[in-house]
Amino acid sequence: PSSQLLRLMERFPEELRSMVSEIAEAAREVASEHGRSTYGEPSMRLTPAEIYTKQDAQRILNLARRIHRIVRMVFEQLNVHI
Repeated sequence: PSSQLLRLMERFPEELRSMVSEIAEAAREVASEHGRSTYGEPSMRLTPAEIYTKQDAQRILNLARRIHRIVRMVFEQLNVHI
């Protein structure tokens, strides 16, 4: 998702580009953890609960909340209502 957003960057108004960039950066950061958070590390016989701490989960939850707020602001500026 991050590379798609970055390819579309020039289509966004200049004043929204930093917010869109932050969304893309967050997507890039968490994308690599998707498989591990779903399946763990099967080759090492580790479940997701054995890999991640409560602090890891809290950090990602806080990031998700921030990105949600940013997406809502971007949509509002673009007059997109969902």
